[in-house]
Amino acid sequence: MKKTTALFLVVFGLAACGRDAASPSDPLATMDEATSLILSSGMAGDGSKLVSQLNRLPQNLKLTSEQQARIRALTDAFAQATKADLEALAALRKQIRDASAAGTTKDQVKALLDQAKAISDRLAAAETKLRADILAVLTAEQRAWLDANQPVPCTLTDAQRSQISALLAAYEQANEADLDAINAALAQAKAAQKSGATREQINAILDAVKPAMERIRVANGALQKAIQAVLTAGQVGSHCVVQLTTRSK
Repeated sequence: MKKTTALFLVVFGLAACGRDAASPSDPLATMDEATSLILSSGMAGDGSKLVSQLNRLPQNLKLTSEQQARIRALTDAFAQATKADLEALAALRKQIRDASAAGTTKDQVKALLDQAKAISDRLAAAETKLRADILAVLTAEQRAWLDANQPVPCTLTDAQRSQISALLAAYEQANEADLDAINAALAQAKAAQKSGATREQINAILDAVKPAMERIRVANGALQKAIQAVLTAGQVGSHCVVQLTTRSK
């Protein structure tokens, strides 16, 4: 079965980032885990991308504790409100892949695509609202800084694109077992929840893959550093975004 990994990395300037972007010391590193999963899966929309940019605010414009709490509440509500749609969209994507592989008629595939588009439109609307809600929490100065310092896509050379694609492919291959284990545990936890399992039972399922999740966290940090090493000093300093998609068996 093919799987697709889309990576959106905000590349921080070396002088301004002496730590991993998701280090425990980051004030927003404890944001709702679902938002982080959305970001890392490449499904981030306007609101989720804004959350990722808040860590870039300069010291004199850093979020206050009150702002952090209000934004965390917004992302919690967003994750809860979009959870069902995200799960439905993931299921539809699998149905579409399976249908295409099985030689399903074009009309049948189109019907699935239409369902997926309707869900995607709802998610896009939710992302737009999340962005507006977060912006309302920020000061005028914070909003002005973010507007003036928007990350832009990195302009990569063919050699850089090839190197980064190889890094992503190696990451997928090296971490395939852990990624599959985490996905299986999440599916098991979802099924358990639907069948009325207790919070303790669901937590036990997820606890079993905590070592795998920690290894993935470390691997993600190493991947980001490896990609930064491929970029020029000018690209790193520009805070540009590396956006690539790889496919592996």
